[in-house]
Amino acid sequence: MPKSGTLAVWFRNDLRLHDNVCLNKAVQLIKSSQTIRHVLPVYFYDDRFIGSDAVSSQIRVLKTGAFRERFISDSVIELRARLQKIGSNLLICYGRPEKLFNEFLPVGSTILTQDEVAQEEIAIDNAVKRQGFDLQKLWGFTLYHPQDLGKTNFSSATALVKTATPSPSRPPKVLPRQLLPKPTKGQLPFPPDEDGKFTKYLEQKPVLSDAAKKLKHDPRGVFGEKGFVGGEKAGKARVDYYCSYQTLLDDYKDTRNGMLGPDYSSKFSAWLAHGCVSPRYVYHKVKEHEEKAGGPNKGTGHLIFELVWRDYFVFYLKTHNPKVFFPNGVVPRRDITWSYDKENFRRWCDGETGFPLVDANMLELKHTGFMSNRGRQNVASFLVFNLQIDWRWGAEYFESLLIDHHVTANWGNWVHAAGLTGSRLNIFNITRQAASYDDKGEYVRTWIPALKDVPDRTVHEPWKFGASHTLDYVKSRIGDANYSGGAKGNGKGNGNNNSNSSKSQGRSGGYADRKDAAQQKRGEVANSDDEWHKGQGDFVTGQRRGNRRWAKK
Repeated sequence: MPKSGTLAVWFRNDLRLHDNVCLNKAVQLIKSSQTIRHVLPVYFYDDRFIGSDAVSSQIRVLKTGAFRERFISDSVIELRARLQKIGSNLLICYGRPEKLFNEFLPVGSTILTQDEVAQEEIAIDNAVKRQGFDLQKLWGFTLYHPQDLGKTNFSSATALVKTATPSPSRPPKVLPRQLLPKPTKGQLPFPPDEDGKFTKYLEQKPVLSDAAKKLKHDPRGVFGEKGFVGGEKAGKARVDYYCSYQTLLDDYKDTRNGMLGPDYSSKFSAWLAHGCVSPRYVYHKVKEHEEKAGGPNKGTGHLIFELVWRDYFVFYLKTHNPKVFFPNGVVPRRDITWSYDKENFRRWCDGETGFPLVDANMLELKHTGFMSNRGRQNVASFLVFNLQIDWRWGAEYFESLLIDHHVTANWGNWVHAAGLTGSRLNIFNITRQAASYDDKGEYVRTWIPALKDVPDRTVHEPWKFGASHTLDYVKSRIGDANYSGGAKGNGKGNGNNNSNSSKSQGRSGGYADRKDAAQQKRGEVANSDDEWHKGQGDFVTGQRRGNRRWAKK
């Protein structure tokens, strides 16, 4: 039992009041316990993940760039305001949990937090426990609870899909749990601050970096000058909007591979990644839509399918942690020697490869913190197979820039994209992809002004056009869009590759080339729909830098 009448709720990637397993457990304990009388909500800005000292191990970029920093700040500010409305509050702490909990909680106190599955987060949990606290980790990030999935093989995307996704011929074997109730006024009594130990943390507000303060949203981005706004209110509003317009949700499967505008896909990924909305909230909103619209259809079914893919990457990392972070992944390949060409990598980051589809997507990421599912698949394939650059460099860069980054979706997608999971390689023919998904060149012209007057027939191969105003851009071309390496793969890549789409960070996984059911049975996975700032620093050539995610293997 705790040695005080106060338990803490440690918020991480669950920045909401609705369907929050930790808050729900706190309410239950307040009602049932003879000793627990108060609930202390806490959020940490941990310098291992955010701030100028939090840099990646390989390419030394900020782990959390300005786009995501701003989104998190929005979300934390709103979370505090929502807690205050029900008679609670939120401590905002700059520092490490294992060092700061002792400042406002007696040793032995209970701390409730959402379970995480990656090694850095697990190491921090263990450090908190070693300080003598009763840390209780509760599962709440996925659509399905792992206990409900029984003996499902979490290494197999196909196995999870068959268990959890409905089809015309069979219902799902399990269903998501019901939404947990939102706490109401008085259910989370905040402890009295008799000795002032909470004061500085209650007065503390999120402190933005200079880059985040100066951030202006590019009007070319999917949400225009408004950009992505963090918080539960904005997240639920987006879900409600998307699920209330029948054509958006019903047409989701047909439109999700678009690249321009706000509504070609759900764009739920950022709010899912940071827990501003829960995947179960999305699921039940989709089900409400189905009831009003006459039942399930391919659009609603596929959005649920994407939520399942999001779950898949959480369970996959939980099963294969820490191998997902190894240079050779979970199942090493023998046909690749990684390059550490810093200049080619810089050109990939800055959208200067000379291949319009790659460059436009990388420019969108650089200027907005977001990239479509289709874009993520192509730029990952280009880095891994055309440039043969260490896939971890790409994963770290995405981690830094993406608003919707979550470790499971981003790193799970990248290790799959690199062909290091034992499944089929998904190698994309960049010019063919461009012709299929941007045939008029509208997307690439949006991001690359030099292509403005290039005819449609050559807009994706401007080196064939020859006009003087495209000369500088064409000179930047590197590599060969039609990969000719030794590895065998399919260049169509019609699947998903996002870190968090309608799922988390969107689902960040999918069948890259669904030619037939046989391929699906082999579990051939690509990446997802809405999920995959560049910090400054010296690039290193794949050497371990002491980051726990980079165990040498």
